[in-house]
Amino acid sequence: MKFKVYPYKKASKSGRDISRSLGCKRILTTIYEPRRTDIIINWGSTSMPYQSSNHDLNKVSAVRRAANKLDTFDHISNESPEIVPEWTTSIEEARHWIDSENCKVYCRMSLTAHSGRGIVIAETLEDLVEAPLYTKGAKNKYEFRVHVFKNKIIDIQQKKRRKGTNPSNHIRNHVSGWVFCREGIEPPESLLQSAINGVDCLKLDFGAVDIGYRVRDNRSFIFEINTAPGLEGTTLTKYTEAFENYKENL
Repeated sequence: MKFKVYPYKKASKSGRDISRSLGCKRILTTIYEPRRTDIIINWGSTSMPYQSSNHDLNKVSAVRRAANKLDTFDHISNESPEIVPEWTTSIEEARHWIDSENCKVYCRMSLTAHSGRGIVIAETLEDLVEAPLYTKGAKNKYEFRVHVFKNKIIDIQQKKRRKGTNPSNHIRNHVSGWVFCREGIEPPESLLQSAINGVDCLKLDFGAVDIGYRVRDNRSFIFEINTAPGLEGTTLTKYTEAFENYKENL
């Protein structure tokens, strides 16, 4: 059996890196006839150039659920509503959160954006804008990225402030001064299980779960699940090992 990587776009750096690490080819055409022995790794693509085979990792239908934030929250809420932040499509409910509960609201202007893009943060009624999805601020103290493969944790990173910066807590991404760290982190077991459950709810084989942790009540909140995460160093090695172990056990 041989791996093939089908990236969501030709220029995907992480798609190229995982294919090189596995020593396999990428599918860079919209026309492809898979062999019976192919193991196709769908790297974040919401469409495929062929009929899915039995050995696809991350089916298109599952990736579509992960790519759309409303679908993500809806599917997870059907099974484990406690592991996603409170959300709504109603601007009236969002107004209530701000006016009556004094909560911050994240107006998601794009359902398919990631890494905090397309978010308008509303702390007052004047800040609130029309959006297809609103989430209530979870007031989580910590945020992690948990990499899950076939219901097992393969890597864990925590978002921490970059040294010498005073970043915003509103959206924790690289642009706002946050970086992924691996050393000296102690994620609670309940958070790790929530990450596994979230990936399973979407029927994904693997995913990188961005998840917050609220200390006061030991609650975890999934914000998004990435199906084509950035890979470098240890994380690239962990994914490579996970894919290779999967193939050996088929």
